[in-house]
Parts: sequence; structure tokens; C-alpha cells
Amino acid sequence: MNPETELKLQAWVDGELPAAEAARLAAQAANDPALQALARQLRAVKAALPGNELARSVPETREFYWGTIQRALERAEVTDTVRPVWRWRAWLGAYGWRTALGAALLLVLAAPVLRPRHPAALAPQVQVDSPLENVNSYTFRSEADGMTVMWVSSQ
Repeated sequence: MNPETELKLQAWVDGELPAAEAARLAAQAANDPALQALARQLRAVKAALPGNELARSVPETREFYWGTIQRALERAEVTDTVRPVWRWRAWLGAYGWRTALGAALLLVLAAPVLRPRHPAALAPQVQVDSPLENVNSYTFRSEADGMTVMWVSSQ
């Protein structure tokens, strides 16, 4: 049984399917014991939930509660968009433009020194996970040819 059939069965139990599709699924469930068992479980859960759900109350009114959340979200959005600009201005105000230009020049001059020299350090590291059982994979990387070969075999 696939997930789409399970979701349609749940919609059928909840009475949310159109009549033609509900009739087609009812006929399919009449011939499939797995669908019948799942339908029984879904009906049992549907019957058990309404009477056993805990009632939760909030001391404030609903409008006050959601208004507080909305104001907090708006403040968070404003501070997140403004904060990086103020950090640069504060840094430049504390150290000045000359220091910023000196740091940029130092980075430009140091870039060739900081770059990895070995080509293997530049090669992407790839890890492959297989959801299949009894599958082996072997990987070979040729730096001279600049290529990776992967052999996958199943037993």
C-alpha cells in the first residue's frame, strides 16, 4: 500500500472524498484486508480523540495573545534586517576607513599564500549513502585525469 492510498483512505474515513472517489475506494477496501485493517484503526483513533483531548486555556484573550506574538515577530524582523548595517558602521567608527582598507589589502595580498597547494585539497569530498541492502561501492579518484570513477555492485 502506498502513502497516497493511505492518505485517500484517511480522507475517506473522515468523509472528505468526492462521492465517486469514495465509492471507488470503498470497493477497493472491500477486497483488500490491509485497507480494511487500516480503516478500522483510523476509525478507532477518530472515535477516541474527541473525548480524550485536554482542554487548554490562555489567561489573556485570543486577540491579545496573538497580537503579542505578531508584535514580537515584527520586532525580530526589523532588528534582523538592520543589525548587519549597524555592525559595519560601528566597526568602521571604532577603527576607521584606513584600517578597513588595510585589512582588505592584507587579505588580497595573503590570498595566494592561504590557497591550498595540493590539488587533492581542492577536490570535492563525496560521500554516498545507499538505502539499498547488499550494495557495495568502490571509488577511485585520478588527480592526473581530474575525474572520479565509482563502481556500484549489488550481490
